[in-house]
Amino acid sequence: MIVTTDEIKILQDIPLEHRDRTAHLYDIAFGAKLALAIPNSADRLRLLSKTMQLEFSVGAFDGGQLIGIAGFSTAQGSLTGGINYCGLLSELGWIKGNRAAFVFSLYERKAVEGELLMDGIVVDPEYRGKGIGTRLFSALKNFSESNTYSTIRLDVIDTNLAARRLYERLGFCVVKTEQFECLRGILGFGASTTMTLKL
Repeated sequence: MIVTTDEIKILQDIPLEHRDRTAHLYDIAFGAKLALAIPNSADRLRLLSKTMQLEFSVGAFDGGQLIGIAGFSTAQGSLTGGINYCGLLSELGWIKGNRAAFVFSLYERKAVEGELLMDGIVVDPEYRGKGIGTRLFSALKNFSESNTYSTIRLDVIDTNLAARRLYERLGFCVVKTEQFECLRGILGFGASTTMTLKL
């Protein structure tokens, strides 16, 4: 499905030829968080590019250039669902792979039947402030409704107040907040709030 607004096209299921660019954009937004698991940026980008499952994504394109992504998870899979233990060991070796697997286990969230779990919205810094993130979210919402999901869920960390305010404006409500202050020094944040939008 393609929705055209002005010069920007929103495309469900990012084509495979944009795999490297998808990894690059994802790393722009979440690289600091992922660096706890995989400190070397070249290793991170290589792993993301190889393992991302692009059928669980929506992309924003300016002409042929991918400028934004919205990843999601369902009970059937997720954008980052291709990252697994064996793959981490194969790509990073025994020590680095096990370290990465442990850190990723702290981030793990599972979608359940009837629920779409958002896996981050990222817009190229040069295109921010133009409503592209809102368009990506609208595409996710349309996808959810057309596939009979009843809920969209997301988690937002306590250091990302701008994102939380955006989600509140979009109609998300707080379900719970988990505190883990003892891990702030490791993770870079000490609480995560779960928010949902009923469809």
